[in-house]
Amino acid sequence: MLIAIASKSGKQVDQHFGQAETFRIYDYGSQNPCQVSEVSVDKFSQDNVDHSFEENRFKKIVTALAGCKAVAISQIGKTPAEQLLLSGIKPVKTEATIAEALKIAHDSVCSGDCKKLLFSGECPHQ
Repeated sequence: MLIAIASKSGKQVDQHFGQAETFRIYDYGSQNPCQVSEVSVDKFSQDNVDHSFEENRFKKIVTALAGCKAVAISQIGKTPAEQLLLSGIKPVKTEATIAEALKIAHDSVCSGDCKKLLFSGECPHQ
């Protein structure tokens, strides 16, 4: 399963969705999750609290996160969170370490037997 992480430090989830200019993409389908890529995006937020939802900018981010089942971010607005869900990407708010965030994000997408099967290589979300 591919999971995007918004992290500036490379150690923990420390970026707001709207402020992230890069997302680290991890493969969480094995016993040794690893970063497989890093994508650069134009940040969604324009540093204006009253900014409106910019569909084109948002679509570019969703395209950059193609294949990801979840994205771990420290914060996200209501509308972008709803739109991510509609795009098939589960937003997961956390400020955990990357290793912890990957598990939290996976577990938020998978349920029941999937959690038991993940490390046997049979997770259906891989």
